[in-house]
Amino acid sequence: MNAADNRRYHLLLKELHLDDDAKAALCAAFSEDRTTSSKDLAPAEAAGLLRFLADEHNKLCKPMRGKIIHHLCLLGYKDGKGEPDWGRIDGFIEKIGSNNPRQVRLNFLYRSELPAVVTQVEQMYRNQTKRNR
Repeated sequence: MNAADNRRYHLLLKELHLDDDAKAALCAAFSEDRTTSSKDLAPAEAAGLLRFLADEHNKLCKPMRGKIIHHLCLLGYKDGKGEPDWGRIDGFIEKIGSNNPRQVRLNFLYRSELPAVVTQVEQMYRNQTKRNR
């Protein structure tokens, strides 16, 4: 596994809250029990493991992203067809402030960053609905 993939691997492990035993088990599974270390994975094995971890991370992030999109659409972040306006949503998320210090689009937020953004968007929605009463 190259250095960039290794960084991504450890970031995903951290975001998924996996311990050392889980790391070793994943490496063993993807290398057909050849190794328990990510450093010894072949490029194809590393790619498969990274794809698996990214998919798991996205499964955990999807409900929170959905909440954000839902609340922003209720606040008017829709296009003419009533669909989410992705340009406006991503622009808003990039500039949301301290809850997105990396200033990335919605789909690039880490699992650890999403709860604060969800809370902020829900708070905005509650405040807006109070004003409109």
